[in-house]
Amino acid sequence: MEQSAAELTRQSEHLQASAGGTVRISVMEWPAAFLARHLRAARDAGLAIELVASERTESFARREADIAVRHGLPLTGTFITRKVGIIRSAIYASRDYAESHQEAFTEARYQACSWVLFTEEQAHYKSMRWQEERLAPLTPTLRVTDTHLVRDAIRGHAGLGLLPCFIGDTDQHLVRVTSPIEELAAEYWMIIPPETEQFPYLRKAIDWVSKSFHTERHVLQG
Repeated sequence: MEQSAAELTRQSEHLQASAGGTVRISVMEWPAAFLARHLRAARDAGLAIELVASERTESFARREADIAVRHGLPLTGTFITRKVGIIRSAIYASRDYAESHQEAFTEARYQACSWVLFTEEQAHYKSMRWQEERLAPLTPTLRVTDTHLVRDAIRGHAGLGLLPCFIGDTDQHLVRVTSPIEELAAEYWMIIPPETEQFPYLRKAIDWVSKSFHTERHVLQG
């Protein structure tokens, strides 16, 4: 985030010139999965989008993307920031697992049910700490590396797991066993170099990200 706005803008010009108007968006896993569902609308608007799933803020600082979507605001640098929305999450089970484990619907779920969590390398995530605290001293039945694998493992009756509501609520194979967990509600922000908006393709992309989050805000918040 230490590069100047002018440098970011020059790289944006380079990317557009070399990619024929392609807009590269660096975005974290959950909003990446959400925006991927809206790529048809981007195409219909005449946009060519590259979604780069990344949590590395330095990728944006190195001018490897035109726009970033992040959980939280940048600590350094001069950027335009726009809050795009809140993504809430809840605990889910497969329908068969929930039917045979009624404790999944009670606070006993943390000690009485099997669980699918991320790997220990992701233990720094707030959601991971929240789950680990409730499961202790037990360990999860299965650990995986990303949200789609969590969903697939839950579908396969491996146990309970945390999913963003826009994924869990729209999966007919899953049932939500808790309300959205307020303390895990995550605000997401669009981070934009100050001079970016003068470029038509980038303005369109900014509007597409904002509109996608706004029109689906009830789905995102569960």
